[in-house]
Amino acid sequence: MSRGPDLSIICPTILGREGALAATMSAFKQHTPGGAEVIVPQGHPTVGSAWNEGARRATGDLLLFTIDDAIPHPGWFDAATSALDADVIPSPTLWFADGTLEAAGTMGAGCLLPLGRDGIECRSGGIILCSRRQFRNVGDFLPIHYYTDDDWHWRFHQQGCRTVVCHGFAFTHGHHPKGREEMQRRSMADRQAWLRNVAGAGPEEKPLEAAPPLLAATAERPGPPPFAGLGAADTTGGTP
Repeated sequence: MSRGPDLSIICPTILGREGALAATMSAFKQHTPGGAEVIVPQGHPTVGSAWNEGARRATGDLLLFTIDDAIPHPGWFDAATSALDADVIPSPTLWFADGTLEAAGTMGAGCLLPLGRDGIECRSGGIILCSRRQFRNVGDFLPIHYYTDDDWHWRFHQQGCRTVVCHGFAFTHGHHPKGREEMQRRSMADRQAWLRNVAGAGPEEKPLEAAPPLLAATAERPGPPPFAGLGAADTTGGTP
């Protein structure tokens, strides 16, 4: 994918999901006008820490934090950037492969919303498109796997900003059935860590720049093996 002037796509993956990543990158190449810088972080136990590495390496004015099994639909970029404003970011609409709706935004903490009015306010959506300035103002993601997007959106809203559902910012999300029990266990642990962090913060607090001490055990917990494909795991300026 040739690099575009404004967009950096940050998409971590893990060993064994090369097929999912290839399909996702192919769709981004087809449906992203002008191309983009693509960064595939590896060797991280959580999505939050991988996204943070990607943000540090990214050079685009716009940052898309996504995952390897979320395939973008045609028109995603124009729809998302049309909804993006100084104090507003879009929340994606996620569909299952069979064409049924997964979520049109969430109210946070896993509370998924049905398909409602385009532009209605919500709290988070799992995939984040924001400007570099917005990311810098909010700060790093918490280094947890699940609910790191909920925490980031919560801090974004503490600044008086909004997240709105964007129907055209659409993805097909493929869930992997393997390891479901481990996913549920990890999800509950990360949810508790996030809620404990929120309980200790407030609207006047400085945005988090690193994991608070209570999350150290979560952040260092052994995770899946790093992704071994795409050469050096960085397709910046290249073709996936």
